[in-house]
Formats: sequence, C-alpha cells, structure tokens
Amino acid sequence: MRLSEVLALEWDDIDFREKRIQVYRSSHFGIKEPGEDSAHHINSTKEGKPKCYIDISDEDVEFLKKYKIEQQKRRLQYRRTYHDNNLVFARKNGLYIHNSTVTKNFTNFAHTNGFNISFHGLRHTHITLLLAEGVPVTDVAIRVGHQRPSTTSDIYWHAEQAGKSKQNNLGDLFVDIMRSKKQYSDEELIKAEKIAREIN
Repeated sequence: MRLSEVLALEWDDIDFREKRIQVYRSSHFGIKEPGEDSAHHINSTKEGKPKCYIDISDEDVEFLKKYKIEQQKRRLQYRRTYHDNNLVFARKNGLYIHNSTVTKNFTNFAHTNGFNISFHGLRHTHITLLLAEGVPVTDVAIRVGHQRPSTTSDIYWHAEQAGKSKQNNLGDLFVDIMRSKKQYSDEELIKAEKIAREIN
C-alpha cells in the first residue's frame, strides 16, 4: 500500500478471518481545487478503483487485533473529543494523520537507525523481495494495485517465473522471506529491482 492508502484504511476494510485487506481510498492534505485553502481530502486509489485483496500474514492479523484494542482504550480516554472515523491509523483523537507527519517521522527513525530508505522505499523493497523469491510478476503487480504488469515486465519475467509462487498467501510468504534472511544473488536482485521500478 502507498502511504496515502495506509492513512485512509478503515477497520471495515480488513477481513481478519480471510486474512486480507481491500484498499478503496487514499488520504491527502493539500489544495484540491485552485483558490481553495489547504484541507484534507479522501480520494480513490491512484489507479482510480479498489485494489484486489491484499493478503496479510498471521502476524499482521495478531498485531492489528492488539492494536485495535489499544485504540479502543484511547477512544475511551478522549471520550467526547474523539472523532470516530473508523480509521486503522489515526491521531490520538481519531482524526486523520497528515501524510507529511509520517514521512518526516519515518525518515528521522530511518536515519537514526542507520537506514537510507524512505517510507515509499519500503513498498519498493517489498516488491523487489517478492520478485527475487520467484513470485510471478502478475501476482505481485496485482498485490500492489495494478491489474496487470506492463508489457515489458510481462515479457521479461512471466515466462521464467510463472508457477514459482510457493504459497497462496503472499503476506505469509513475505514473513517467511524476512525470517529466513535469505541472501539473493546480485543477478536475482538486479532483475527483480528492474521490474519493481516498473510496477511500483
């Protein structure tokens, strides 16, 4: 998901039983029409339509359930001043988080911990690692919101990788990738990164 999609995610968009999320909207702060003051806007996704379901892992489900309980406790603390927008990620009072706040905080966190990566870079890395693991580009493209990859990606990758996806839930597969700390060859990463740039 893009940051704007994360910040517009509502609890009703998450199916905990089926372990999946559907993305319908994006959250933006800024001027939508000439002459307007800066304001908050809810738009469709970048693709202009809901994304296909995004698989999430068992760990994601567990984290989100615990987080929801913590959020409900916070709602009680704020009581009448809490704005119930049904948001998964919101300010302490329930209002929408400003996109630049997350970007700035994440950049500071990354630099403090020695990582040279942006928030959007997490999406790019996610795509690259799935491709390097052999997940078909068509599956990855759909996961990140494209109904099909570009023609170049399709020709370049699909014939070689088709059928190599090791399991159905890509959320669980990505957790396995992170746990394994697998080392990919330079050739695998260069090839995957080239395709990731096209479907990012």
